[in-house]
Amino acid sequence: LKKLNLMIYARIRGGLGNQLFQYSAARSLADHLNVELGLDTREFDKSSPYKMSLNQFTLRANFNPPNLIKHKRYGMIAYLLDHISGNQRKVYKEPFLMFDKNLLKGQAGKEISLTLNHTGKIAKEFMGHNFVLLKKDVDVDDFAQRAVIAKDNQYIPEGDETIAYTNMLGGGESDSITFTVDEPGSYIYICTFPGHYQIMKGEFIIE
Repeated sequence: LKKLNLMIYARIRGGLGNQLFQYSAARSLADHLNVELGLDTREFDKSSPYKMSLNQFTLRANFNPPNLIKHKRYGMIAYLLDHISGNQRKVYKEPFLMFDKNLLKGQAGKEISLTLNHTGKIAKEFMGHNFVLLKKDVDVDDFAQRAVIAKDNQYIPEGDETIAYTNMLGGGESDSITFTVDEPGSYIYICTFPGHYQIMKGEFIIE
């Protein structure tokens, strides 16, 4: 039997912040699947206004491995030949990697009901989302970094730092929670799936 060498391919684009996020999300998926990771950085060989900056870090990935997907922008003939020969791979991209609202409001001491809908299609093992409302003065970076190793607890680290949180959801799933916040102020909510919190976050104002 011929062994298949599976690999996750991530097309890297944008500035350093975007590059780091794209790498971390792809790295997490590759680890879940126990396969190698390939980074497609050809975007920076053309007319991109950004510099490819990931090479200044020590990463567990292969840069521009063989048999990368042909993009239309690199030549329609090459793209069509790959498509006809069956070498063109189908790629699914999550439509949104953010909460649809980055500002929520509620009344102190009153019951708040919230429903989270995962509108994507990928299973929670590979592209999960949750809603985690943190208590005041919680170090968000520290909390999120500890969440990465709390996979067995739906990426919620041990401690008393949360007010409420949903289950970790996969594509098409939803979950509802009810909670009360007694003290007025500004609170942070995030998604704790690995690599998500820097983009999937918002402010919950309790008046």
